[in-house]
Amino acid sequence: MKKNLLIIMTLLMTINTLAQEPALYHVTYDCEAKSAAGAAKLYRWSLDIGKTTAVFYNDNERGFNEDLAKLHVNGDPIRALEQMDALNKKYPTKNSLQVLLGSPQKDKYTYFNSILNSKLKYEEPLPEIAWQLADSSKTISGYECRQAQGTLYGRTWTVWYAIELPLNYGPYLLRGLPGLILDAADNEGCFHFMLAGIEKASGNKTVSLFMDKDAQKCTRKRYLKMRTETNGLSQKQIVDRVLSQGGYDEDASATEITDDKGNDISDQVLPKKNFLDKE
Repeated sequence: MKKNLLIIMTLLMTINTLAQEPALYHVTYDCEAKSAAGAAKLYRWSLDIGKTTAVFYNDNERGFNEDLAKLHVNGDPIRALEQMDALNKKYPTKNSLQVLLGSPQKDKYTYFNSILNSKLKYEEPLPEIAWQLADSSKTISGYECRQAQGTLYGRTWTVWYAIELPLNYGPYLLRGLPGLILDAADNEGCFHFMLAGIEKASGNKTVSLFMDKDAQKCTRKRYLKMRTETNGLSQKQIVDRVLSQGGYDEDASATEITDDKGNDISDQVLPKKNFLDKE
């Protein structure tokens, strides 16, 4: 199986690049992520790799948006809320983060995410990571891996990469090593990415963002400021800010938010999030 995959990789690397190039490989990672309070959740992330670009995204977010587009509520707000609740339970670990590497130019990346009701994206130069290579080795999913350590946007990462998979990518913006990163953990114990699978991508899969056409362009500095201002708001504060952005019918403004048992949680402060990039 491993030998066949290596042959496929060699053949596919000869394909010519298109404007929106086809994905050649589909890599999946499971990531254990902790909130600032220490509560952990397991997220499934995807990395689609083409000849010159790659895109990192959340599987549950894509599934959620695909199902959301199929909903038919016929103006019934109660039915809309019920179906949204069902979707949120179906996709409990969705995350709107997407990163398109090597686009719009080969030395840049496009970052997409949502803050409250706003879709935002910005473009930045691809960060250079000064990797420190180590002699340590171990086997992951049948691949012999070497260890490296580097710092990206305020977090120091220890990673394991497979030289026999000659793809210089990994989860998020971790890249630039002589092999695909199969495992990555930050030194604070907030995030741990573990390879879940790697396969040839399906014929119709492209390396691209999704649901980003209506996103508002901003700068990274502005995005980080908004992220800080909204991190750890109460339920009511979130609803008030979403409504102020025109996200829902003003007549449907919620003055009380309840949990499954009918308890008022309007003033409940949501756990502060940790982020892959700290600065």
